[in-house]
Amino acid sequence: MFSIILIVVFLGILFVLLKKNNKNKSKIYDFVKNYKENDPDKNIASPKSLLSTIASNAYAKKYLAYIDMQNNKIINIKKLRNKAICAGIRDSNAHLVLAGMMIILSVFLALSGFLTIGLFIENPTFMVRTLCAIGLGILGYNLPYIRLDSLAKDRAGSFIRAFSDMLDLVIVCIETGMSSDQAFLKMIDEFKESSPVLSEEIAILSAELTYFLDYAVAYENLTRRIPHENVRAFCSALVQSKKFGTPLVQSLKGLSKEIREAEVSAIERRAAALPAKLTVPMMLFTLPVLMVVILAPAGLALMEVK
Repeated sequence: MFSIILIVVFLGILFVLLKKNNKNKSKIYDFVKNYKENDPDKNIASPKSLLSTIASNAYAKKYLAYIDMQNNKIINIKKLRNKAICAGIRDSNAHLVLAGMMIILSVFLALSGFLTIGLFIENPTFMVRTLCAIGLGILGYNLPYIRLDSLAKDRAGSFIRAFSDMLDLVIVCIETGMSSDQAFLKMIDEFKESSPVLSEEIAILSAELTYFLDYAVAYENLTRRIPHENVRAFCSALVQSKKFGTPLVQSLKGLSKEIREAEVSAIERRAAALPAKLTVPMMLFTLPVLMVVILAPAGLALMEVK
């Protein structure tokens, strides 16, 4: 009975934390014109997910802002902040909210496991209850990390799928006489509908190139948000072109060719592995049906003879 009451109370608290606060949301395309990196009330992106909803909630900011775990070795705030940025959650208090959720989930799951293990195991010992509580507590601690990793992979995948097309368009824009900064602004509008993630990241890159005195910092931030080798090579080519005056178009053309060849090779590998992957489904689903279709007439004929 006590465990049921505890679950109901926790769900009520979670419902309050998940109330959407639309006033705190801002649009990424307005951010290009008025970018402020250190503005604590600026939300750069608001993807529709559980963690982003919590991070942009006024109640969570109000009641968890006092948590100061910069020197806490159990929760690495810097690592958590970087993971949130890679996942597209850039609220200034997101790391505090995530740290608070890690503590709440671990404590809640540990207590729930300790109290409710009796529903699944008859007369559990204290040691069994303790082990169950520890296991569920570790799971609750790692759930935000797992969710952030999933969001970051989805976001990076969406960026990379449109990256080769963007690279070709950047080459065309530079060959027509546009600078790289002007080409990036053009990419924001071109990919606004087809690839919102790429458009958002390029918008942030354009704003940082305008805001920072050292352009290398903006490119480094892009590689931190999208940790992929193609993005690193792209940023390296841009930095070398501005620093040493190397021909940018030739570097980008070589990079585009390598990316296209890698994509074709990946498609060929997936196509070559397809027959082996189809073997087990065919044996489980197609072969039994085929055997029934072949043997059913013979079986019916034997039944008629008898």
